[in-house]
Amino acid sequence: MKAIFSCLAAAGVLFVLAGCGNSENDTGSIDSIDAGQVMETSSSPAESQSVFTGTIESITKVEAEEETIQIKVTGVKSKEDPANIGTSFSNDGVLLNAAPEQIREGADALKSGVEITFTLVKMPVMTMSIPPQIPGDSIIEITVNK
Repeated sequence: MKAIFSCLAAAGVLFVLAGCGNSENDTGSIDSIDAGQVMETSSSPAESQSVFTGTIESITKVEAEEETIQIKVTGVKSKEDPANIGTSFSNDGVLLNAAPEQIREGADALKSGVEITFTLVKMPVMTMSIPPQIPGDSIIEITVNK
């Protein structure tokens, strides 16, 4: 019995020592974080935006604490889409929940059937509803195409 216990203890010690060994060419694990690693980020605001065009289907003014204009946009086409979110808009369009200040020409310029260009942050917050909704925090600007 002592022999079996001694062999198991020796094997256990070998596994522990082999697992704790330090290898110079160790590439690290997926879970490890390297504090010396530098992430490349873009400093240009134009590179961190998504730009789309589409046609206004409907406009609803929501008056709560802050006035919000809900714009349903269909026929959405991407001009710049670094995050590839435009595929979410292809079937049912998108609802933009914008503040009047985010509309360059003013809220009165928005009418059903008008084509607009809307600029979003690179990775906008978006609901998983049908159609998806984008809050005003993720909308940079809405302009009416002429």
